[in-house]
Amino acid sequence: MSKKYPNSVKPANLRWAILAVWFFAGAWQVPALAQTVAIWNGGTGNWSNTAGWNCFCVPNGFGFDANIGNAAYGNVTLNLNAQLAGLSLGNGAFGELQVVNGNTLTASNAVLVGASSTGDLSIANRGVVNDYNGALGSLSGVTGTATVGGPGSQWNNSGDLTVGVEGKGTLTINGGGQVAGGNGQIGANSGSGGTVLVSGMGSKLTTSSLCVGCSGAGTLIIDSGAVVSTGTGGAGVGWGNGGTGVATVSGAGSQWVTPGGFCVGCAATGNLTIQQGGVVKSGMQVYVGSGGHGSVTVTGAGSAWQVTDVQIGSTDPGSLTIENGGAVTATGMAIGTFAGSYGTATVSGTGSQLVTSSLCVGCSGAGTLIIDSGATVSTTGSADIGSALGGSGSVTVTGAGSAWSALASLNIGINGTGTLTAQNDGTVSAQTIDNGSLGTVDAKGGTLIGNVINDGTFDPLGTATVDGDFTLNPDGTLSLDVGGTGPGQYGVLAVSGDGTFDGTLSLDFIDGFAPIKGDAFTFIDDSTATFNFLGTDIQGLQPGFKYNTGFSNGQFTLTALDNGVSSSPTPEPGTLLLLGTALVVLVLGGLWQRRNLAACGSLE
Repeated sequence: MSKKYPNSVKPANLRWAILAVWFFAGAWQVPALAQTVAIWNGGTGNWSNTAGWNCFCVPNGFGFDANIGNAAYGNVTLNLNAQLAGLSLGNGAFGELQVVNGNTLTASNAVLVGASSTGDLSIANRGVVNDYNGALGSLSGVTGTATVGGPGSQWNNSGDLTVGVEGKGTLTINGGGQVAGGNGQIGANSGSGGTVLVSGMGSKLTTSSLCVGCSGAGTLIIDSGAVVSTGTGGAGVGWGNGGTGVATVSGAGSQWVTPGGFCVGCAATGNLTIQQGGVVKSGMQVYVGSGGHGSVTVTGAGSAWQVTDVQIGSTDPGSLTIENGGAVTATGMAIGTFAGSYGTATVSGTGSQLVTSSLCVGCSGAGTLIIDSGATVSTTGSADIGSALGGSGSVTVTGAGSAWSALASLNIGINGTGTLTAQNDGTVSAQTIDNGSLGTVDAKGGTLIGNVINDGTFDPLGTATVDGDFTLNPDGTLSLDVGGTGPGQYGVLAVSGDGTFDGTLSLDFIDGFAPIKGDAFTFIDDSTATFNFLGTDIQGLQPGFKYNTGFSNGQFTLTALDNGVSSSPTPEPGTLLLLGTALVVLVLGGLWQRRNLAACGSLE
């Protein structure tokens, strides 16, 4: 399993490594500011207005800190190039700064937007801000907002960028604006809230790592052709105790590229939605549900998630939904990876597809895969359902056009418990379909393409088609339900290749049905079969039922020699009439009694 689903980067190790980088780099702190502080006196004006500052000067040099919005509302436009040690917007009152018209503000330390009161930063029309750390919404109860809009407009953080430190922060990047930073945090600490919107062609957010919903609430929206690029430091949605992260990538051309480790729901709750043609590209190891609850939805034509190795339900609940023409490609996928985990994947609808090199459903944990309504899953290597001791996997392929193909082998219940259900014209194909001693194949009107080896239980209802050879080994059981004599009322196995039947034939007469003398059932259709059944197990009938079996013209048939008696008979019509009459009498009697009690009560 380690070969197919490498665990060299454990989710916990990856998570704490990134948090350690943030901690020791000081991303959680605000660097100390210089001692020379220029305070805007209030009102609206240009940066170059000396009368607007308490120092009666123009703060321009790394020996200055500038504060806008201290005792009174301040709104300043940067109309020149300026250098500072640090900048604080909202330090007791509402503070605003516009950086426009190609002017550049460079701060050697931090730019705080919403330091201790509401602050707003607007960068437009080729304006540029360069700093060390950038932070929005520093303290609890404080709001900081920033907008970077238009081609050439930039906010460059050589250190870290935090949107929602302990308060509320909102960052909007649109119209071709660009923002860069080292470690990015959206909703950093408990009680905080951060929102980042990256919208429009040319708009871009670039960070070395990115956490959405660290220990607070974080939201990331990428739409209308915008791009977010996260470096090898890793990315997470819902990453930290108590955090909640939501990320949405929407629209043609919209992308989130994460070449480092990626986790959705790591020690927190995380949700990623890729829709309307959006694309997410994830490298290294990817986890959905590791220490927390994670979910990923890929929906709509053109929407895609391209990953390397991904674990759905790594150590905790995780889910993947592919629908409405969405697509996921992975070099390896494990659903329900480690003991105690639970992973689910649903691929639904025409055009929806999952393509993997290898696939494990219920590895050491519990895993479920559903393929329905015309969706397809393709595994270019081998696939396993219930692959390890303690693992439990279930795969259902249902509906016309729904298909699962494995170019190598499909192994079911070899070491763990596995169930494969192919029904309602669903198709499963593999070079070899090996149903182990802990495996069950429910073929209810579905088709299996490939050579089937059965050491477990093979249980069709209706006609199950095997397009290949079928081998029932001595330890295996062919289990057929019988609920009537008509088509579709009892199980039939149709084999196109060679059939070898050396195990047990189990017939379960269900729903109170019992055959009468002369009833004949063709259970197996295989022109080149060899029958050496070790025994026939009859269930659902009282002992003593007599029958005859035979193989003729490529068909295995059972004929009733007398009338069978169901061990759980359906009540006779007369019995049902008596029962119904008794119920009516009881109901009417109860109504009469209640009316009399009510009458007695009214006389009191």
